[in-house]
Amino acid sequence: IPNMVRCADVANLAARMLSGDATASLKAVEDLMPLLVCSGSSNGIPVPARQDELGAIPELLEGLSNLLRNGCCDGRYLCCLTLSYLLHCHTPNIRLVGKTPGIFEGISEALCEPRLQGTACGVLSQLAFGDRENGARISETRFILDRLTAVLLAGGKASDMQSATCAISNCAANSPELASRIISVPGLLEAVLELCGEPKAGDPERDSRTRVSAIGCIDNLSYHQEVRSLLRTPEVLRVLAPVLEARWDRSLGDSFRVMSAESAMVISRLALATELPLFRVEGDVLRTIMRCLRCAMDGEQLAAFAWRLGELLEPVCRLTSNIYNCHVLSADGACRDLVRVLQMPECSDDPMTTLSGHAPSAGKAHCVHALANLAAHPACRAALAGVRVPPLGAPPGGRQAWQSAAGVLERFSAEGGVGAGVQLDAGIW
Repeated sequence: IPNMVRCADVANLAARMLSGDATASLKAVEDLMPLLVCSGSSNGIPVPARQDELGAIPELLEGLSNLLRNGCCDGRYLCCLTLSYLLHCHTPNIRLVGKTPGIFEGISEALCEPRLQGTACGVLSQLAFGDRENGARISETRFILDRLTAVLLAGGKASDMQSATCAISNCAANSPELASRIISVPGLLEAVLELCGEPKAGDPERDSRTRVSAIGCIDNLSYHQEVRSLLRTPEVLRVLAPVLEARWDRSLGDSFRVMSAESAMVISRLALATELPLFRVEGDVLRTIMRCLRCAMDGEQLAAFAWRLGELLEPVCRLTSNIYNCHVLSADGACRDLVRVLQMPECSDDPMTTLSGHAPSAGKAHCVHALANLAAHPACRAALAGVRVPPLGAPPGGRQAWQSAAGVLERFSAEGGVGAGVQLDAGIW
């Protein structure tokens, strides 16, 4: 790790970026880049110690904001790149950069420049991820969502379109208020839905990750109860149903599986209660949903995407309204996985703040309802009765201390867990 940056050097860089001199500003940001990324590091990954140090200097962030709004095209491009390094997997910097005056206005202006669109979308995507205050700032920034829409409609480079869909997807997940704003932007939902479908002849080249991000955007929008009525349209079903029913494309690997799983989860959320018993989903799709659930429990990724329990447990619960789905889920270990979720400590229901190793209280209620639905069928009931799980935090081995599903449910009920009042047939045990 390189030596710590001298305060005088940083002050000089900040002053040059604030000077209004385009040449001096460009040279300053060029000098800043090597301070963030050690020359010996692989793949250009930023050094965490430098992220900590540089992100905590307000004058430097103000200089970057000024350069983003007023610099030359090369300077603004390097500014976006520098911000992406500062923000990479760094929650404190996401908050600090988001609070810097002019940052979102600068991003909005950068979205108008074709050369800057991809990197500007990347910065916006990072700022929207997991920070509600930044979500509010995005919602309040004039034209920023309209300009994101324009990037999609322009049909430019595949990488830029993927960055834009990822930014919209993270914005959609941020809050119900921002999700509602997204749907209200003319043409935005239609543009995302267009990217969810198979590319047509003459379409610009776009990779599978763009399509995954677009379907993920609809998935994130559908999480919010406040916007579901706006998504219950023939157009949404027309786009997602073929994805759900398509045969597996081996060339796409896990990306194809994720698209099918997210499509099923969206349709399950949008379906009316009377429609759910008729909503049968193919076994491979159900197994992928459970795989996503396990990734969320274990803090792992699938198809390079992170998963949260709060986003998965409601669809799993709703899918257990169909008897075929119940049998497939049970055979894939759903009973054991749902009991494991009930063992986890609780945290906020906000999916953006779900702590690793914790489960949202509303998600636990969905677990209990799903277990009740599964227990209504003899084969699933037998699987539930046979569940044995280690106590939370228990060391490996010592199977004699493992708990039954009944024991976990009884403790959950005794602790007053949400949904604990759902009755399970005593004959299960």
